[in-house]
Amino acid sequence: MSKSLKANLIKYGLTSAISLLVTYSYISNRGFHMGTLADKYKYLSDGFAIPGLLLTCGGLLLIISNEGTFDGISWGLRFAIKTLIPFGRHKKQESYGDFVEKRRGNKVKGFSFMFVVGVINIAISIIFMILFNKVV
Repeated sequence: MSKSLKANLIKYGLTSAISLLVTYSYISNRGFHMGTLADKYKYLSDGFAIPGLLLTCGGLLLIISNEGTFDGISWGLRFAIKTLIPFGRHKKQESYGDFVEKRRGNKVKGFSFMFVVGVINIAISIIFMILFNKVV
């Protein structure tokens, strides 16, 4: 097995295991074993939706951040902090263009698994929600 395949399996497997742990902790705290069939579907839908939404939103934030959406905010905050620090003003402030060029090489790579696992969890949640609506 190649190293990249093994690394991907570890990333997806660990993220899926954490997602299932969050789902299990949610449904066990809701009294899953004592409810009706409709309650079980509702708890399963909610349980898969929580990690699904968190992982999907986190993955989307990483994708958006890699495209440079937050570069202006980051440069502005850095400029403001250097202005407020007494001895930070003596250094030459880099321009926004230089800052963006420097940041282009520092992209975060290999975090698409968060988005993929999150979307799968949301799909499972939607399936249980459809089953819940058929029972009720």
